[in-house]
Formats: sequence, structure tokens, C-alpha cells
Amino acid sequence: MTKFTTKEEISKWCNDNFIENFSINSDLIVDVDDSVILYLVPMEQLPVQFGYVKGDFILGENGLTTLKGVPHTVGGDFICGGNKIKDLDFFPKDIYSRIILLNNQLESFTSPLEHANNLIWISKSIPGLNYLDIDENGYYKYNIDDYLKWNQEVSEFLNTHLDII
Repeated sequence: MTKFTTKEEISKWCNDNFIENFSINSDLIVDVDDSVILYLVPMEQLPVQFGYVKGDFILGENGLTTLKGVPHTVGGDFICGGNKIKDLDFFPKDIYSRIILLNNQLESFTSPLEHANNLIWISKSIPGLNYLDIDENGYYKYNIDDYLKWNQEVSEFLNTHLDII
């Protein structure tokens, strides 16, 4: 997916991905007075640059290899799980709630972060997403039985290893 270069392209992409209450600045940076939830949207990189997101910013199981395009400020949780993130280049500067980075390929946690609460960083400890696959059209698909089994394994892992559930 390439980066969009017009307000029309950005607006269409935001609408197609159910992003509401957004504005596009003259420099094409998108500010959102709501949450952004991009779950199972196949992409290696965000095609837009977010600036400020008032609510949560959630990137889940997208295939992302970079955080380029994430907002500089997140008013809620920043959740990026089930991706292929190896470093925190382009990481938000301010996050006003939790950071959850589950099932990525991170080697260390170095970022320009200035403000966050309740940091949770887990890189390689969560059982793999073996229920998720990509079909012949490039869309994500999953087996519901494998998904329910995986979900139970993750819950058990978190209960055993972390004090967050």
C-alpha cells in the first residue's frame, strides 16, 4: 500500500476503515477526535500520517513492518499487536494511557516517548497467531476453532505471567 497524496484519497481511506470525526490538515496529517481501530487491515505501512488521536489507537494483526504513520499523540491506549514491528522508530511521543505491544518482533524498547502510563511490553512470549492466514486474494481469514484455542492460550499465559487480568 502506498502513501496517499491527496485529501480525497485520505478521506476515502478513513471512511472505508470506519474512522470518524477526523480532519485532514493542509500538510495531509490526519487528526482524529475519536478512536482509530485498524484490525485485520492488511498493510505493511500506514498509508496516511496521523497527528493527534483523542481516543485509542489500535493496530491489530495487520502485517505492519514499521510504525511510520502512527500519531505523535494518543489520548487513550496505543495497542499494536500481532504485527512484524522490529523497532520503535516513529513511535508516538505522548501516550496518555496503556501501551500494549504484544506479539511483534521487538528486540528492545527505545523510543522518543515522553509520557505514558502502565507500560506493557511483550515481544516474543505470547503464543503465535497460528489461527490467522491470508487467502488467495490477500485477505486475512481465520479458523474459528483455532482462534478460540489461541484466545484461551493467551488468557492462560497472561494470567500466569502478568498481573494485568
